Amino acid sequence: ANRAVIDMLGRDPGLLYRRPASEVLPFPALSDMIAQSLADPARRVIEIVHHKARQYRLTVMVLEARAGHRNQRGILNEDVTDVMGLARDMGRQDAEVEAIIASTRAVVWAARPECGTMVSLSRAVVDVLGHRDVALLGRSNAMEELVHPEDRPLFRALVDGLAMGERREAEHRMARADGSVIWVRTITSLGRGAGDEPHVLGFTLDISELRAAQE
Repeated sequence: ANRAVIDMLGRDPGLLYRRPASEVLPFPALSDMIAQSLADPARRVIEIVHHKARQYRLTVMVLEARAGHRNQRGILNEDVTDVMGLARDMGRQDAEVEAIIASTRAVVWAARPECGTMVSLSRAVVDVLGHRDVALLGRSNAMEELVHPEDRPLFRALVDGLAMGERREAEHRMARADGSVIWVRTITSLGRGAGDEPHVLGFTLDISELRAAQE
């Protein structure tokens, strides 16, 4: 366990060593998630779970085998409370919000409209675009820079001059960190952040497989 466990559990990770994860982490669904991972090692098991008014994206995955450490599972616990709040601000229902955040193919983000500075971003950006969220947060026009150059005017049309309550949607290309290009559908609306500051709220879904099937 890393030091972030202290923030959630209020105890030293060193005291948790070799104790069953399902007893240490306060998520009843964890035992079943581990069982699912053992039954299907190729699968990442993902659930949205709740603890003390916070919401977490819990992922169970196989760790690379090392001598004497076979069948180990990694448990990734991400606090997605704020990101889920963004998705709700876009008018989506709780069940749909949980499905979006649990998906590894959907990115939820928020940016300042005047400069495009990224203020919030879901961790799915790692799976969809290959970039770490910390590398994009606080950067001006961070999302636009990842858009294919030919599609940037289309992306700008999604965010420029948004009115409160207005919703825009378009399909466009984006470049992954490895240089490959994917197709996404981006939906934008205007919401309010801390201090009633206006934010562009975005939902970007990888539709590459759907486009390929249609073609």
